[in-house]
This record gives sequence, structure tokens and C-alpha cells, in this order.
Amino acid sequence: MRGCVSWGKKTFGGVEYDLDHLEPFTLNVTPKGDAAPTFKVLVSFGHHTFTREFNDQDPVEMKFTHNGDERCFCNDRYGHSLFLPGIVTSHAAGRAYFSQKRNYLLVENLPGVVGPYVVFSILNGPKSPT
Repeated sequence: MRGCVSWGKKTFGGVEYDLDHLEPFTLNVTPKGDAAPTFKVLVSFGHHTFTREFNDQDPVEMKFTHNGDERCFCNDRYGHSLFLPGIVTSHAAGRAYFSQKRNYLLVENLPGVVGPYVVFSILNGPKSPT
């Protein structure tokens, strides 16, 4: 898919992590309403889903650089990212919040997370019905 990143497998601190669950995919979304058209939406995941800000105390073997953005691999974010494809597909018809700057989903029951888990997205808007 043009413009989308496939993360594949990456090694941090001598451990290989499989990021194939973050492969881009398309999803059909039909807005609520009479005779609403169905749109094909491209879903892709950024490196912030498995990294955090890099700081001077982090081991260099945990550093991840993408398009000039230096970050640190994060086991917690990686663990949460395993749920992201399922969250997106199961919540596609659910409650989402939209604004001019940020779009997001609030997920209440993510295993291992106390409190809501926020899934931020960049939504360019659907271009045409399927």
C-alpha cells in the first residue's frame, strides 16, 4: 500500500520483536444514517505504537530511528500494540471522537492497562465510497 510502512521484525537489546501485527490493512466503514455510503479506509500504524521518547539514560541498542525521529523501543507500548488491529476493527462502528486537530478512540478494557487507553489517529477523511 503506497505510503504505508511495513515494520516487519526488529531487534532491540538482542531480542527480536515481530511487528507484523502492525501491517497496514483496509477496512470498510459505513457511517450511521439512512442510505449512508460505505467507505474503504486505509489503516496504518506509526512507530509511536511501539516506541517512546529516547533519553540519555536509554541503552543505544534500544534506539529506533525513522525519518529522522529518534525514539526508544518500549516493551509496554509494544505489548499494547498487539491489541491495536483488533481495537480498530471492533470499534470501527463504535464511539470515536473527532476534532480539527486530533481524532481518537477511548478503549475502556485493554488488558494490563489501568484506566482508558487512547488510540490517536490522523484521519484525512474518506475519499470515495467502495
